[in-house]
Amino acid sequence: MTAKSEWKSDSKGWWYTEGNSWATGWRQINGSWYYFYPDGYMAHDTTIEGFYLNSSGTLVSNKATNTTTNYTNTDANSNNSSSSNNYVDANGQGLIKGSKSHIYHVPGSKYYDKTTNVIQWFKTVEEAEAAGYRAPKK
Repeated sequence: MTAKSEWKSDSKGWWYTEGNSWATGWRQINGSWYYFYPDGYMAHDTTIEGFYLNSSGTLVSNKATNTTTNYTNTDANSNNSSSSNNYVDANGQGLIKGSKSHIYHVPGSKYYDKTTNVIQWFKTVEEAEAAGYRAPKK
């Protein structure tokens, strides 16, 4: 006996049914990886646990990348960034989060994944600072 699975959507977004419930967490569907929030809606245009999901919700990269340099952060709690680091996804979109409190968070930093009140995205630390954002104090 197999449970029926299918994609569904409404004005809020997409979700994937699994029998009488919806998918949550990471799911591989038809060869592609997706992430579903606890309420069942699919994540998109974001980084979850270091994995970038594009506008279709498909995992496209397991690290923030640059066309010339791969982003690496040996100290996840570090707030120091080199001026040569561009934090971009596979599509060239900035991955530095600018919060409503005017603090920026780079991928891999302590509060990056917890920052959900993003009001602006940046490609470099310099770009974030030029816009009036500062590094976190901790």
